[in-house]
Amino acid sequence: MTRIIGTDVSHWQGNIDFAKMKAAGAQFVFMKSSQAAWTDQRFVRNWQAAKDAGIFRGAYHFIDWTRTAQQQADHFSNIFAAHGLGDLPPVADFELRAGAPPQSQTVLFLRVFCERVEANTGKRPIVYTAPYVWREMGSTDPYWRRYDLWLAHYTTASNPLTTPPWHAWKFWQFTARGPGSVYGVSSADIDLNYWSGTLDELREYAGVKPEPPVGADWLAWRVETDRRLERLEKAAGLDR
Repeated sequence: MTRIIGTDVSHWQGNIDFAKMKAAGAQFVFMKSSQAAWTDQRFVRNWQAAKDAGIFRGAYHFIDWTRTAQQQADHFSNIFAAHGLGDLPPVADFELRAGAPPQSQTVLFLRVFCERVEANTGKRPIVYTAPYVWREMGSTDPYWRRYDLWLAHYTTASNPLTTPPWHAWKFWQFTARGPGSVYGVSSADIDLNYWSGTLDELREYAGVKPEPPVGADWLAWRVETDRRLERLEKAAGLDR
């Protein structure tokens, strides 16, 4: 199976040509919306420009330790209230080790953040982390499997390390050294990511209703498609 590729960006990428990014093969982009209680200076223009280019959009909040989990979750949620939800679920970027409290507190912080974002937006967040970060600051409690995993692991292997308690990843950030110019950004490098499934599955994950194949039994196809979407919504926590 040909893997579906996407990017993630912040103000560090400078000016971004999202049409060029799409032409290079990127089907999705995650962009930094916020950190602590401030908003990324390029988020608003990037959010609209990615939509105009027809790329599936998701936003991430970089968690730091300068504000409470509630304050950060509310700031993140308020950005969606002002500029609209993306196609992909919101992301809790859980990676900052500097200044982090003890592990029991970091786990609780992330849990409060995720549950509050879900309560505010109606969308269950994705958790972004790396294997070594999760070992130090996360937990193997099965509770965390309710959140889809975006895993950062830079390797030439065909798959990243498994990060308990997850058995699988939804997105995999496999390099921070993608060619920036190819993907339409001003920076020399850009993060690149894989989606775990097919393009049709990504479209379903993003909430796009698929069209029936030519010559298909429309009613049977519609019933099966609705069942698949219902399963995805339940998995994402959107069936409430």
